[in-house]
Amino acid sequence: MQGFDSLQLAELISASPGGIQIIAMIHSPLDGERAKECKRLGIRTILKPLRRLSLWEVLHSQNAGPLTTSSTAASSAAISNTAGASKLRILLAEDNTVNQHLITRILEKMGHTVVVTNDGAAALTMLSQQQFDLVAMDMQMPVMDELEATQKIRLSELGTARHMPIIAITANAFDDDRRKCFEAVTDGYVVKPVSAKAIGDEVGRVMAVCIQKQPEAVQK
Repeated sequence: MQGFDSLQLAELISASPGGIQIIAMIHSPLDGERAKECKRLGIRTILKPLRRLSLWEVLHSQNAGPLTTSSTAASSAAISNTAGASKLRILLAEDNTVNQHLITRILEKMGHTVVVTNDGAAALTMLSQQQFDLVAMDMQMPVMDELEATQKIRLSELGTARHMPIIAITANAFDDDRRKCFEAVTDGYVVKPVSAKAIGDEVGRVMAVCIQKQPEAVQK
């Protein structure tokens, strides 16, 4: 940046109270010395041009620390509340009956109420008729898949304060599937075969983020 040495600025920020984390946006890979300095300061780096998926992966990497101490506490409390005390009304769009029963059973054991549809078009109809806290959709369904359904939901939210939390359920853990999910503004995804821990963790994470962004819209 003009007028600043970015590492000196990062060192000043890292020394400030509040546990602020730093992401450096760079044009090319760092040389050995600057890479060591970034590691010492706890800086995570991301290459330009900035891609949504790359940014998401950096923000959710295992080494990612809290943005602030207070936000960590809020996230932990929200996840705990969502996974435990809070009972969500969840719309599940899945065309495979075995997966319907499995995912419904998992979510109901967590205390949530689940309504099942067979495709994205039916899910859109259900959303227009009933209130839900979260939607979980298989990526590949007949009539209308998860990506198209998600795009239609997001279009309907333009100009409003509404944001329906959406989790994609995919049979593939490849980067291309994740990229498609987040380009469609999906909030999260779970890879098949679905486990109780995976879907429970993702529901908790997604709802925690939505609670922080839109407390009045998602809190009961």
